Amino acid sequence: MKIRERILISGTLIALILFLSLSYWTIKIEADTANKILDEMILQKEVAIKKFLEKEVTSLKRFCIDWALWDDTYEFITNPTEDYINSNLLRETFVNAKINLMVFFDKESKIVYAKFYDLNWKEQELPEVFTKKELMGKDGYFYLNGNLFVLTSSPILKSDGSGEPKGFLLMGRIVDSEIEEFEKILMLSEIEFGAKEVDQTKNDLIIRSLSIGDIFGRELPVRIEMRNPITEIYYSNVLLLLSGFTLVIFFIFMISVFIVDRGLISKILKLEEFTRKASSSDRITLKGPEEVENLGKGINEMLERISKAEEELRFILKVLRHDLMNVFTSVRGYLDLYKVEKDFELLERAEKYVERGINIIKVVKQLEKADLKDFDIQKVIEEVRKAFPIEVEVNGDAKVLADEGIYTIFGNLFENAIKHGKANKVYIEIEKGKQTIVKFWDNGKGFSEASKAKIFKGEYGEKDSGLGLLIVKKLMEKYGGKVEFEGKNTLILYFPT
Repeated sequence: MKIRERILISGTLIALILFLSLSYWTIKIEADTANKILDEMILQKEVAIKKFLEKEVTSLKRFCIDWALWDDTYEFITNPTEDYINSNLLRETFVNAKINLMVFFDKESKIVYAKFYDLNWKEQELPEVFTKKELMGKDGYFYLNGNLFVLTSSPILKSDGSGEPKGFLLMGRIVDSEIEEFEKILMLSEIEFGAKEVDQTKNDLIIRSLSIGDIFGRELPVRIEMRNPITEIYYSNVLLLLSGFTLVIFFIFMISVFIVDRGLISKILKLEEFTRKASSSDRITLKGPEEVENLGKGINEMLERISKAEEELRFILKVLRHDLMNVFTSVRGYLDLYKVEKDFELLERAEKYVERGINIIKVVKQLEKADLKDFDIQKVIEEVRKAFPIEVEVNGDAKVLADEGIYTIFGNLFENAIKHGKANKVYIEIEKGKQTIVKFWDNGKGFSEASKAKIFKGEYGEKDSGLGLLIVKKLMEKYGGKVEFEGKNTLILYFPT
């Protein structure tokens, strides 16, 4: 699977998880908020119902007190007459005053007169509950036979309030019709007293059970039904927030994909195309984040090392080709002479060159390791000179840091002196100081000024005749040193200490 596809799938999954998480918490938080608001609304409506009932009680109370402090009522309790009843307790009085119940008690709590009308203003038998003396001096509400009564009582006194109470007047009003009006004010679908029902929510209809205390101090259940005003707002808020989350997540996702694609994937694809066609001499430039630029630099550094390794490999091949070609040429020459002269000394010389060729292969193998160690220059010279028919004079000694290529250095110097300088004696002087200096000269013809300019480039002579000194130069550079001419036929090697 391509990296773009992986990023797209991973990004989609992350965006989906983020969207689902945000959706869950949004719905939960909005639901909790909606429930808190709804609970507050229910509490407000419960308080409003209680205030409504208290207002009805207060209104009825004033009316009751007016009747109880009326001198005619005071006389009626003392001496009940039909005149009072026919003049004041007619049906029209009850209807006009919206009084459904009036009970006159004397001071012994016996009923002097009582009348009760139902909701349709039909006279009914007085319920026993309204005959109880526990109602004397109390105000409140009471639920009976599907109707909610507001009750109030007041002591019957003279109009100036003097004297002992002659009894009590109990008044009651059925407030069902007022409740219907109150439902509209509170925006309730229904208020039902005396009904018990478990709190529930059906679609957008909310049903709650409340409780208020009646005139006897008992709990009076109240059921209210209302349309949930929060539902529409709740769904609108959730939809709005989820839409916002979707747009934000989408834009973040697209921007992230664009940034990753431009800043990383396109660079990787460019790098992939480059690596398929690149050679060790090519270089790449990657612009972008620091990591991407560092990757480009790292690849260029790797190509630089590969280029150097290839150069070293080509150099090693040149060393191998040059030195083995000299060995094989010498061996062949001695063998050709042996065929003519039959001199066994010629075979011994050819055998030495074969051994030298083997040693050259070993040296090249050591060069591949590129590990430097200490070499005693005099011992190296003594070992190398065995393969060459030339007199060597050495003064001084020192140890230098090199590899097996040091044998090639002195072997090429000896061979160059014999083959190209036509020398029969070599002089070597070794000086040790801040750096080790090895001066190498012979009694041969030396080099011309024109040849000095070409000799370290491998251009001197013919058929690799100048390659030996180029190999010397490369090996000295590998050790951190250098080689240069002094005079006509003196070479100076500088080894770092």
